Order: sequence, then C-alpha cells, then structure tokens
Amino acid sequence: ASKQSGGYASGHASHQNGLDVDLHYYHTNDNEMDPYDTRGFDESFVIKGKLSANFDVPRNWALMKALVASGKISRIFMDPVIKRAFCA
Repeated sequence: ASKQSGGYASGHASHQNGLDVDLHYYHTNDNEMDPYDTRGFDESFVIKGKLSANFDVPRNWALMKALVASGKISRIFMDPVIKRAFCA
C-alpha cells in the first residue's frame, strides 16, 4: 500500500514525490510482511556481501520481469549481490 503523495521513508528523500517505491522481496520461508506495515523491512537479504538463503530468487526474478513487462517502470535499483543472483 502506498500513500497518494508519497510518504516518509528513512534515507529515501525521493519518496516524497510519490514516484518511487521500495518493494519487499519474497522469502523462501513464505513468511511475508504485511503490505500495510510501513515501519520498514523485517529482514536484510544481503549480509556481509552474501545473499541470504531466505531470498527467493525464482519468485523475485519473476516479479522483476513482470514489473519491466508492465512498461510502467523506468528504473530498478537493487543491491549488486541481488543483481548477480538474478543474472546467474
């Protein structure tokens, strides 16, 4: 869920314009976050340069492909460790 005109996100001043969004990645343990919880993320998927085993590469890759296929996304920024996992 998002606010109509954006909203505060720690460390993300550009979210104030309502055009940017942070997505929470899918977990392999299916313990997903409540989409209405705006307190932040419950897990870091990259720790000390390594990808967490709880990062669901196939489902998250499918999500990225769907976002790009929508034609409504101009850029996707992600941790280089996650990008390498998708490229593999």
